[in-house]
Amino acid sequence: ADDASHILTKAHEQKALSILQKNMRGAITRRQIKKQTAAVRVIQGAKRMWDVRKLHGKNGENANILKKWYGKHRAQQGKDKLEYRMARLQACFAGYEVRR
Repeated sequence: ADDASHILTKAHEQKALSILQKNMRGAITRRQIKKQTAAVRVIQGAKRMWDVRKLHGKNGENANILKKWYGKHRAQQGKDKLEYRMARLQACFAGYEVRR
């Protein structure tokens, strides 16, 4: 039982078993990481949907509110711009009349 070939055979077996164990451990870890990645994707998708619902409301009513507000804001800007331009035009015309 103590001859050299038996000892070498046992050493080869041990090395083969450790390589097999290492490969199995790696395969199990990779499978676990794959499952965790899939779970994370599901969670992130749900979080993204939740954020969008929070931002836009369930049926997009928040988006409509924002659109209406922005329309009013742009209309007010346009009105202010028009009033400014008309005041400038009237001032120029009044100055022209005074100098004439």
